[in-house]
Amino acid sequence: MTPGYVNLIRIGECILKSLICLIFFDSIEEKM
Repeated sequence: MTPGYVNLIRIGECILKSLICLIFFDSIEEKM
């Protein structure tokens, strides 16, 4: 495992979390 590869995984996880949060909050706003 090279450090660059680990950084890519971390960046990917952050992007996934932000996307999930955006979709989650969008659905909440539509329900309210």
